[in-house]
Amino acid sequence: PAWYAIFVILGLCGLYGGALKRRQWLANRYRREALNELSRISVVEAGRLNQVLRQAALIGLSQTSRAQECNSKTSQSALLSQTGKEWFALVNKTSPRELFTAEQVCLLEKLNYQNRNMSKQDEMTQAEFERLKNLCERWVREHQFEHVS
Repeated sequence: PAWYAIFVILGLCGLYGGALKRRQWLANRYRREALNELSRISVVEAGRLNQVLRQAALIGLSQTSRAQECNSKTSQSALLSQTGKEWFALVNKTSPRELFTAEQVCLLEKLNYQNRNMSKQDEMTQAEFERLKNLCERWVREHQFEHVS
């Protein structure tokens, strides 16, 4: 009867929806791993914040359809070889809204070269660290590479 056809159609729709969700979940694995990594970073290891962002960007960019359509090796290396202000411009460009201020960008850049023997005046406060860490976590959750060229 017709009810069987309706159940079959509903079942197929459910399977299709489940397959899409699973595909999305698998594609976002790098985000979960980056968030996990960020959650383990303490103020002493603050220099790793930018490393985690860069790793997430590398994996995320390699998964985009645009990177796979065009010469992905060239476009990825060109984008990810950026440093300093250009790198953080890319980070802000891939976010729905600009997350990092110029001050925070300078602080993250400075943390790239952080030494374990930092002077007391160079040390960042716990509040500054938490703010940067929260912004990094937010970027990992929200970034999209579809509109990057």
